[in-house]
Amino acid sequence: MLFRLAQRRIIISRAVVATVAQQDDDMRRVRGNGGSRGRLRREGIVIFGDYRSHRHAARQLGLAALTPESGEWISVRLTRQ
Repeated sequence: MLFRLAQRRIIISRAVVATVAQQDDDMRRVRGNGGSRGRLRREGIVIFGDYRSHRHAARQLGLAALTPESGEWISVRLTRQ
């Protein structure tokens, strides 16, 4: 829900995810294998991280100003609901 509501904001850091998730494997919420990335992708929302490929994709989409730093994520809806 955090990645659905806080789109286009680089406020989603490891600390925020850990606080909201409140579970042992809090980073699971960000991963694609059963986490938010996979579920939200089906809704047209992409979660960009600090990976080179993510920065490249964000630039290609005209979202260069929204590229996160290390330990940060940003969610962006790429399709209409």
